[in-house]
Amino acid sequence: MLRSWLLLGFALIPQLAHAQRLSDSGVQTSFSKQPALKWEDGMVTGNGLIGSLHYGPPERQVIVFNSHKFLVPNGAAFPVPDMTDQLDELRDGMLAGNIGPAYQEFHDELLRRRGLPVVHKPYYGMVSSQPFHAGYQLVVDIPGAEEPTQYHRKTVYGTGEVFNWWSHDQGSWGMRSFASRADNVLITDLNPLEHVKLTCTLSAELPSRAPKNVETKTLVERVPDGALINFRAKYPKKNSKQAGYEGVTKVIVDGGKVFIEGETIRIVDADSILLLTKLERYRNDLHEWDKKKLQIELSEIKPDYQSLLDRHTKIHKPIYDRVTLTLGEKTLASLGRGQGEGKTNTELLTAESKNRESVNLALLERLFATSRYLFLSSSGKDYAPRLSGMFSGSWTAAWAGDYTCDSNVNMAVFGGNIADLPECMEGYFAILERTLPQWREAAKNYYGCRGILGPVRIDGEYAIPIHCGPYHAHFTATGLGPWLLYPLWEHYQITGDKQFLRERLHPLLVEQAHFYEDFLTRTDDQGNYVFVPSNSPENAWAGIKPRTSAAINSVMDIAACKHALTMLLEAEKEFEIAPSGSTKRWQQMLTKLPPYLVNNDGVFKEWAWESYGENPGHRHLSHLYPLWPAYEVNPENPGTRDFMPALANAIRKRPQGIVQAHGGLQKAIGWLRLKNGEEFGKVLKYFLENGYFYDGLSSSHDRGHKIFNYDLVLCLQGLVIESIVFTDTDYNGETASGVVELLPALPEFMNQGKLTGVKARCQTTIESLEWNLDERWVRARVTSDKDQTLVIRHRGGMKKIESNVDHSTTPENAFTVDATAGEPVEVKVEF
Repeated sequence: MLRSWLLLGFALIPQLAHAQRLSDSGVQTSFSKQPALKWEDGMVTGNGLIGSLHYGPPERQVIVFNSHKFLVPNGAAFPVPDMTDQLDELRDGMLAGNIGPAYQEFHDELLRRRGLPVVHKPYYGMVSSQPFHAGYQLVVDIPGAEEPTQYHRKTVYGTGEVFNWWSHDQGSWGMRSFASRADNVLITDLNPLEHVKLTCTLSAELPSRAPKNVETKTLVERVPDGALINFRAKYPKKNSKQAGYEGVTKVIVDGGKVFIEGETIRIVDADSILLLTKLERYRNDLHEWDKKKLQIELSEIKPDYQSLLDRHTKIHKPIYDRVTLTLGEKTLASLGRGQGEGKTNTELLTAESKNRESVNLALLERLFATSRYLFLSSSGKDYAPRLSGMFSGSWTAAWAGDYTCDSNVNMAVFGGNIADLPECMEGYFAILERTLPQWREAAKNYYGCRGILGPVRIDGEYAIPIHCGPYHAHFTATGLGPWLLYPLWEHYQITGDKQFLRERLHPLLVEQAHFYEDFLTRTDDQGNYVFVPSNSPENAWAGIKPRTSAAINSVMDIAACKHALTMLLEAEKEFEIAPSGSTKRWQQMLTKLPPYLVNNDGVFKEWAWESYGENPGHRHLSHLYPLWPAYEVNPENPGTRDFMPALANAIRKRPQGIVQAHGGLQKAIGWLRLKNGEEFGKVLKYFLENGYFYDGLSSSHDRGHKIFNYDLVLCLQGLVIESIVFTDTDYNGETASGVVELLPALPEFMNQGKLTGVKARCQTTIESLEWNLDERWVRARVTSDKDQTLVIRHRGGMKKIESNVDHSTTPENAFTVDATAGEPVEVKVEF
């Protein structure tokens, strides 16, 4: 008798309603007809804390277990030595023009105070995060499954399930897996189909490239309904402490026979096998695993795949479904909807790579859905997505798999708030809040300041403010804190949650202001503050010897200070309290910030300091901070709009051939904020056709499938949304106004479509936004959470405006409507 679950999952019986639903929504899946022979091509499922990565040929299925908690101890948190007695010497030397020698001496003393010899190698002395690693892998060996006649694998985004199905002349087999958000358990169901039985072996092992000094032990035992596999691992001792981790898999066998053969389970002629897995890490006391807490938790779980899936889906699916994107009728044809699964990932990626004239909208739609799914899989209440999301198939992810805070994590969460994923963004807020002790220590011990100094690296448990070397002067980047805090402000703009603002955000903005009050002690001849030391990650002034990224007046640092003070002042307006003495000081500080500069070539300068030349060959574009995240420079701000051409020239001045994804992402966001859909479209198309996406649709750090990294794929949802609709709150004037800009930077290849469910930065939901460039119209339905005036803008012209509420036009292709809380506003613009 055929088992129905796999047929439903792969839509093999079109007459069934569920199968028809799946076949009509191929965009909401990742689909391939080839096994993932490399783990980078694998498919993943996660609940924001634990997850699994699936790859391998049918005869050797590999399930790699991952957890945000799996970090190799390295002694973190590392204390920052008190360097305040060296600060004036550093500043005096830099202002005298001795940038390199002054920083080098400061760094040499930092090494000495850390008990290290003075060595001038590029990365010497740099303290890194606790490395994130894959825990272990469960290998399912299935004799006779080689060279199948048919093979499918698929991730269904709406449920979070990963499917594998293959067939031979003698029968068919399949696996389905998901990570439960309800029960915090990883579940895999193995089933033979068509009157065949399943014979296989199960074994646990460390993933590839695991170091030899990790001690492991696998305990296998019989239980009444199957067996238990308990994989235990000890990290090398650090500071006389022994940490480790474990995973327990309960193997529930229906029919057949179970044999224990050393550390391997052999199952013969089973009707089905259900695997339930729990993971945990122990920081100090490995005796915790002797209490068998995971085994007890597994014994309390009802071993029924469908009931567990239903509990999980009730949480997962409503979150995933909040925002949708379709890109017109052309997408329906290219997906092959109504024709089974439609195009595979490889077919879509290959077609795009061969087509230099246009963009495959089916691919873009699927990647948008993938972006949303992977963000949800990698995020929860305690953790945000890492550099590799939450996944790795080998022991250590690149760059310790941490949160790199000088653009990477910032871009990964770019769309998290507006894509209505507050449950995921909570993890981002949490990692900032629990690492604040290190932020405060850095402010105090480097600069003698109150308040907080944002770090360049966070491993999920600790910030690493001492991560610096002879070149990478990361602690001199004082603008990282405001950049990291901005998503909290964006959350408030969207929700209007006064309790969140008062209890969680406002205190941090005050601490950030206190830092700047104490840090900005030097002024120039015009009485403006001088940011010294300063940093524009990860670039350096041209001509500095010895070479260092330490500098003076980086635009990122200046703009971030302005941003922090502006957010704080706007927050205090929201409290509707009278200005205090502190408020007046912060307002005065804004008047003393150094002005931005434009060079003789009309290029926006990366450092607002005349003495040294620019270095445009670097991938980072941190001096776009006035565009993003601040949006200080914009067409509606008469005090800054003149900088927009210079900022465009700054982007063009950077290398045109994109290699590292995050450099291209900074360009893409810059073009979005400059309202240039044509240039944004060029960057987006470059990403789609140059090997940045693996077969499972995870992304790589470099073009050509090099280095598994989630920067690009996670940022994608935000990029696409902001090209279709930009939102903000305009705080100028006596009362704030919501801003909804329709099609601000839409590439021509996205000529028609529909976007639903986006959250606006003005306590408003974009219920739906539809457009057709060929017929020259755009219409939107928006609902405000409060009574307010909304400014609705369309820069492409407004020949005719229709609305269900009264409206009045304003200059610059905009009109206003008075929105009433909870009552939809419908508008249509013909252009």
